[in-house]
Amino acid sequence: MMKQGLLMISLVVVLTGCGKENQFVEQEIARQEGKTTEAIEIEKYTSAPDIEDIRETAVVEDTIDLTKMSSTMVYSQVNDIVMYPDQYIGKEIIMEGTNGIYKEDSAKKVYYSCIIQDATACCAQGIEFQLKKGIKYPKDGEVVRVRGIFNVYEEGGYSFCRLEKATLEKVK
Repeated sequence: MMKQGLLMISLVVVLTGCGKENQFVEQEIARQEGKTTEAIEIEKYTSAPDIEDIRETAVVEDTIDLTKMSSTMVYSQVNDIVMYPDQYIGKEIIMEGTNGIYKEDSAKKVYYSCIIQDATACCAQGIEFQLKKGIKYPKDGEVVRVRGIFNVYEEGGYSFCRLEKATLEKVK
């Protein structure tokens, strides 16, 4: 038994001497603990931090200023806002992008949104905004900086995201 213990310690030292993970060491440890290598792999993935935990710590303030982030981070953050809107309701969001206008002829409504391109300008993501009364809406394609309170509303059986009580700020 003592020889097996020394052999195991030697094997671990030799195989991990350069600091790299080694599947043989993992397999030997798993075998000695009565686990299969599949069980070890499952433990690796289930012990990783949950994406929901990461998301909760990503936004710690009531204001999310997308204008201070890199283009990749902005696109990722907007995607997260659109995918998980309930976590952002009531938060103030500041964003800069291109004004997009969509006219719904059947409902006779006009929707305005701030469209943000990703870093390679191949994909776009946007959030609708509704300006405070008395503020004139920008033209289609105009670069805008919008500040508003994020909310979700339902229309026609679907949920939509928008910045409400929004204001336009000077584009820097």
